[in-house]
Amino acid sequence: MKPITRNLGPQPLDRIMTEAGLDNAALVEASGGRLTFKQVGKARRGRWLTLRIRLRVRDALARVLPRMPEWKTVELFDYPDADSPPQA
Repeated sequence: MKPITRNLGPQPLDRIMTEAGLDNAALVEASGGRLTFKQVGKARRGRWLTLRIRLRVRDALARVLPRMPEWKTVELFDYPDADSPPQA
């Protein structure tokens, strides 16, 4: 049986936030209470997150760092298949 990969290493989100000088508190505050520090930390470290949490992270980043075109989830996360859970 193939082990489930849940730790995917540092994500592009971490690089983007570091270059912009943002900390986890910036996204937590911008989310309006929809994200926790633990969720943002996991997103940056590369722990597998549900699509719903990844969308919340994307939306909070868009509020803090607006850009056109808007941020896409695949730009922020290096998941093998960004829209499905890890496979066993």
